[in-house]
Amino acid sequence: MESHHNRLKEINAQIKLKLAEGDLKGAERLSAKLVETAEGIEAASEQGNPFDALSMVSKLMTSVTAHFPSVAATTVATSEQLELARRDAIDNEHLRLLTVFHYVNAGLLLMISSVFLLYALMALFMILASFSAPGSQGPPLIVGTMMMIITLIPVAFTWSLAAANVWAGRQITNRQNHLRCLIVSAVNCMNIPFGTILGVCSILVLARDSVKSKYPQISS
Repeated sequence: MESHHNRLKEINAQIKLKLAEGDLKGAERLSAKLVETAEGIEAASEQGNPFDALSMVSKLMTSVTAHFPSVAATTVATSEQLELARRDAIDNEHLRLLTVFHYVNAGLLLMISSVFLLYALMALFMILASFSAPGSQGPPLIVGTMMMIITLIPVAFTWSLAAANVWAGRQITNRQNHLRCLIVSAVNCMNIPFGTILGVCSILVLARDSVKSKYPQISS
């Protein structure tokens, strides 16, 4: 019976050594082995349980906790660190996708502006025709001029918004100008439907506290 007692104490000593080395998984495996050994000892005992092995295991594990009170706190801290790492990975991926879609939105805006450029080109031809045609044979100058103004306004707006999206995508990558990126996202909401979706998603992501902490000018 003394040999069983020494066996349990030996396993318990190994558990303490693993905990001292910071090997939590090794300590967990040895703890399971300690319990299995104690159960085997009690099952093999033919007398009226003169040697309470499981009770001894309980006392040994209590001594482990007393010697290593920081083990539970270390486990909790590790879980919190894993959760923070998971959230950080999600935030980084969402910010990466926002950068890509800002560039895509800029390309779509340039494609839209090409339609208005065609009308602007037609207006230019009308203006040139009004100067080259004699008398009243050419189109009125006012028509071509008004058409040119009407078409150039959306062209200027879409080009400006496209440039702002490229800039915002770059700033999101560099984690800079958080407030101005939010402003660009709000303006994107006017570009239905893709710009609206991008703007809303950008505002939701950039408004997270975990994302704000990635911007030095906010966290400082």
